[in-house]
Amino acid sequence: MAAIDRAVEHLASEQYGVFSGRQAVALGASRDLIRRRARSGAWQRHHLYEVFRLPGHPPSWHQALWAAWLWGGPESAVSHRAAAALWAFDRCEPGSVEITVDGGRKHRPAGIRVHQSHLYSGDLRVVDGLRVTSPERTLVDIATQVREAVVDDALESAIRLGHTTAQRMLEHLDRRPGTAIVRELLSRRGIGRPRGSTLEGDFLRLIRRAGLAEPVRQHPASTADTTYYVDFAYPARRIAIELDGRDVHSQPSVFDNDRRRQNALVLLGWTILRFSWADVTMRPDSVVACLRQSLAA
Repeated sequence: MAAIDRAVEHLASEQYGVFSGRQAVALGASRDLIRRRARSGAWQRHHLYEVFRLPGHPPSWHQALWAAWLWGGPESAVSHRAAAALWAFDRCEPGSVEITVDGGRKHRPAGIRVHQSHLYSGDLRVVDGLRVTSPERTLVDIATQVREAVVDDALESAIRLGHTTAQRMLEHLDRRPGTAIVRELLSRRGIGRPRGSTLEGDFLRLIRRAGLAEPVRQHPASTADTTYYVDFAYPARRIAIELDGRDVHSQPSVFDNDRRRQNALVLLGWTILRFSWADVTMRPDSVVACLRQSLAA
């Protein structure tokens, strides 16, 4: 194997099997060599212009993102829903292939959503080797595409994962205003610890639709030994609300810890209300009725 082939193979292996003609030239390949490798099938032409794929690397979402970014050029960035999935925001699943280009691109290839917008240096990061819009820019971008509930949960998870803070989001909006939705969500959530799951988001939106007084999220309750954070609480009434997701809370260690935690809170004088995923999503009227009764007691 020629040195250039080894160099290209090493580069492509770090990019999920794809590379650009520009990158191959930078490694020392001539345009004639690129054409010969493409004709032989050693370097397979991608449907995107100037992008190639090495055999043996099966198609994947990450490969599609790399190919799109290579097509867009080094000044482009993975953005919008694709960036949100790379950041692992809640309710933002891999699948979409979207990039933002800073400049005119008349051609729009199949399978890629191309946005045209100026990319400020402060709006860019690197995730998994790819140039990606920052968490703040990404949240503003997806707010134009998805339901408010999705933006709400994505925002909370971005804060919970340490990708951003409420203050950094506000500073971003002050510098480059985005949609009113993001500012409203930030105003509504206030300060404090982020919610722990999408189920907590579903529960809080249920509370708001029902017109009930809004509970405090992630409220601290301290014993002599530790501090517990309950999912939601009405501190003045000593009512704590715990939400049990289908996956995490069924695990033996979590199940046991939940019971120890509940006993400790009861001994502190708290009334504990527990609701499951099925309660919140499939029996919301029962949840609301239970809360109304508890608050009226």
